[in-house]
Amino acid sequence: MWQGHAGTLRVAGLLMAVLAFAMVGYAGLTPAHAQDPTPTPADVSTEMRRTLSTSGSGSVDADPDEAIVVLGVFTEDETASDAMAQTNETMQDVIDALVDAGVTRANIRTQSIRIEPIYDSPAERPPGGQELIGFRASNTAEVTMTDLTTVGDVLDAVVEAGANRIDGIRFAVDDPLDLLGEARERAWDDAEAKAQQLAELAGAQLGPVLTINEDVRGPMASPEIAFDRAVGSGAPIQPGQQTVSVQLQVTWILE
Repeated sequence: MWQGHAGTLRVAGLLMAVLAFAMVGYAGLTPAHAQDPTPTPADVSTEMRRTLSTSGSGSVDADPDEAIVVLGVFTEDETASDAMAQTNETMQDVIDALVDAGVTRANIRTQSIRIEPIYDSPAERPPGGQELIGFRASNTAEVTMTDLTTVGDVLDAVVEAGANRIDGIRFAVDDPLDLLGEARERAWDDAEAKAQQLAELAGAQLGPVLTINEDVRGPMASPEIAFDRAVGSGAPIQPGQQTVSVQLQVTWILE
């Protein structure tokens, strides 16, 4: 009986030792399995891509096709109603002169109508002792002229009709979208040509475009011409040219 019981204990001990060895072996294999060199999706997504960035510029010059002038009438009188009545009457004469000179009414836009008091404030009077002596009324309009050859004649006509305020003349391109498209194409060709050359020097080829950044400038309106330079019989007026420019920054993936 004792020997049988001892044999049973020896068998049980052997089984426990085998199980312990198996568990140790499995635990020892786990770190080796974690070191599997197969990359995960996260590893693939962080793989560095070769890229190439170049800049390109393109510009287009064009002759302006419209002139914009702000002109008007101002009148001073003892009463606000008289000042405004005279201003409005004279401004109507100016508008009629513009239409007679070939400017369409659609290109005449009222910009402002104002009336303000005029005070007499001699130096010898104490502060706050101003005296109201009249009113100043003004009526201004923005006029767009599409025939640049008649600008000088139109200005002469409005001055003769009674306009006594011309803030300035500027020249512009009516529709710059076509110019912008052409400038953009030139900028792209410039950037792409640089990229092709650099890719060949690096022994690579251009792949898909990754990013494009654009900076557009113009057309800028010409500086205003002052009243005393623009008005007068036979005043020479040169509109010059307008420039549209585009700057591109393009990044390609290299293959």
